[in-house]
Amino acid sequence: MLKRRCGLALAVAALAALSAAAQPLPEVKAEEGAKMRISVFNDHLDWIWSYGNWGNPGMRHILQRYQQAHIQRVYLRTHDGSLAQYPSVATTPYRGIIDVQGKDVLNREREWYTWRGQGFDVTAFDPLQSAAEQAPQFGIELWFYATPLLDCDTGNGWKGEFAKAHPEWYRVFRDGTASDTTMSWAYPEVMEYKLATIRELLKYDVKGILLDLVRQHCFRPGTQLLDEQGVCRALYEPPLVDAFRKQTGRDPFAIPNDDPEWLRFRADCNTDYVRRVRQLIRDTKPGVQLGVMVRGIGHGGTQHLGDPYRECLLDVSGWAKEGLIDLLVGDQWMSRQRTAEQLAEQVRLSVSQVAGTKVSVALEMAIFDANLELVAKGLPAVRAAGAVELALYQDTVLEDMTVQGERNAWKDLAVLLAPFQ
Repeated sequence: MLKRRCGLALAVAALAALSAAAQPLPEVKAEEGAKMRISVFNDHLDWIWSYGNWGNPGMRHILQRYQQAHIQRVYLRTHDGSLAQYPSVATTPYRGIIDVQGKDVLNREREWYTWRGQGFDVTAFDPLQSAAEQAPQFGIELWFYATPLLDCDTGNGWKGEFAKAHPEWYRVFRDGTASDTTMSWAYPEVMEYKLATIRELLKYDVKGILLDLVRQHCFRPGTQLLDEQGVCRALYEPPLVDAFRKQTGRDPFAIPNDDPEWLRFRADCNTDYVRRVRQLIRDTKPGVQLGVMVRGIGHGGTQHLGDPYRECLLDVSGWAKEGLIDLLVGDQWMSRQRTAEQLAEQVRLSVSQVAGTKVSVALEMAIFDANLELVAKGLPAVRAAGAVELALYQDTVLEDMTVQGERNAWKDLAVLLAPFQ
């Protein structure tokens, strides 16, 4: 919690430094018929920590902000690490206590601080259910975004009881180092555990589920995801190694990490999970859509080239052809350092990965530097490149700017989006 709050404090400080330099937004023009959906990512715990949002009034405040900005879809986070942001049975629900004094950063009393002094407990108030009940009233389409490859977020030990109890079921890298954050669905028990959380999410009135496959980072030394050639060095768990040896007669440790047959074998493990999620949806709520978000070009300032197959063993092209997914989101985590043309480059890459299928393409754009000017410049380029959606990460940045008086970011965003509505 402290690490997350410190990160938010730094972000708020950076935004305050920018306040004097805020410039009028450039005029945005859209080609005729170039409609585009704008969405945001929401981590409800961040709203709790930053502004004390809690209960139905707190969720209503968030949705009112979206309505003001003409945002059409929200991706609501379901887990932090392996702690659920809802009253889960499959994994450990989140319970916490926060030292917030009952006022927002402008010292105004807020009715949603009714939980003050009692902590908060998602078994007493379910943010997901509150959003599902209220989002339609504001014309907001609700999706959940799950992080199935992340069992401990930000290195702070947020692990559920299952994740704590089974360190032997975590990912293993080529050199034998075990992951400290990601359990492996090469183990049947982990696969069932992960699918159980999806079953719980499908009980809500939700339009779609986005599998955030970007978040598979580690914090332990020696657990970097890519090798020197930019190829994923994970998925060397004993069950996978043994099965490959039995099937092919070859030793994974005696062949290159990027051996095509070994790459395919490991990627099939990830495909098995996505295929099972799709089948769960078909069996339970066939109208629910399924999306995946994958690492894009330069993710996090790294050597990523936007090839999810070699870099993360995610066969998005195969998933699209098989009809497993409805939406592909390419991420631009470092997009605050990018131009409109570079954003469009990521979109074109994503479009090529699902070419010839019915899968839609979206772009995730980080806005931690509050760069609405880049949003303004990027919108036409991203739409022209083939994206039907721009997803902003994340919504608390807009709230930070607004409550600090730098600008009414929600109103400004509405002006930007008007030509694409």
